[in-house]
Amino acid sequence: MNDIAPPLNLWFDPGKCFIGGTWVSPDGNDKLPLENPSDGSTIGAIARGRAADIDRAVAAARAALDGEWGRRCHRASPPVEAASHVDDSARSIPVVSR
Repeated sequence: MNDIAPPLNLWFDPGKCFIGGTWVSPDGNDKLPLENPSDGSTIGAIARGRAADIDRAVAAARAALDGEWGRRCHRASPPVEAASHVDDSARSIPVVSR
């Protein structure tokens, strides 16, 4: 078996985080290994966001939801409403086991 992974041709920058619709440098230099699920070998690494990156991503998502995107995104409403109904009645749904 070949121990050297081929170079990855990626459509994104593995050293950046996608926040607010753009690729930005993360708060640190931490990396997450990318593993080949078939054999567990490491085939690369991507940026690992820190708490500050998560805060930026949450703020960007909130701004999008509160802004024009949120006003124009009607597709999310039915699934959210359905999930709410499932949550409300979850305790009354019997659990079936073998």
